[in-house]
Amino acid sequence: MTPRTRLAADLPAGPGLHLLVKAAIVSTVIGLAGCDRYTGGARPVAPAQIVPAAGWVVAHATPTLRQHGRSDCGAAAVAMVSQRWQRGLSVDQAGRVLALHDGHGARLGALRDLARQRGLAAFAIRGDKAMLRFELQAGRPVIVGLHLPQGRRSLPHYEVVVAIHADGRVVTIDPARGWRSRSWADLDAEWRPAGRPALVVLGQHVRPR
Repeated sequence: MTPRTRLAADLPAGPGLHLLVKAAIVSTVIGLAGCDRYTGGARPVAPAQIVPAAGWVVAHATPTLRQHGRSDCGAAAVAMVSQRWQRGLSVDQAGRVLALHDGHGARLGALRDLARQRGLAAFAIRGDKAMLRFELQAGRPVIVGLHLPQGRRSLPHYEVVVAIHADGRVVTIDPARGWRSRSWADLDAEWRPAGRPALVVLGQHVRPR
């Protein structure tokens, strides 16, 4: 399967974003194939080790959900973030809705739209380290689109950033492999080639009266 992700310019510059976010398009193949051949810097980490007392900035409790097929890492990621905000959404439910947007898989804009359908304020942006730290300090996990190295090639993939350390290490929940830790350099080596796409979910959307 060859789903495509698209990065939409939704959010004005805030902490860590000094310019207005520009629109970008990221073409990708998202799947489980090749996960065992991953050659990047991510390593398993125990959730119990990721606590503020150890120097971590941690998002509010975010459930760990696994993708069920080759191309539903996006469905799993948006389900995790939705459940963090107490919006009941399973991986299967997300997958069915996302298939309506793209028969081959999930676009970042489709993840944003699905989060908005669940009553959440969601924005697809181009992120950076300062943005991740700002969002995590506010208790908000962030979905990121990465290019995972697989030997001589890379496979784009969604993960959910849930913690960042004072020394720059970043922890994600990988829908294929669970909790993972990377140095900032290792994360950026996988995030930057994708254009640093991020989905920021601010919580319940409140309509102006």
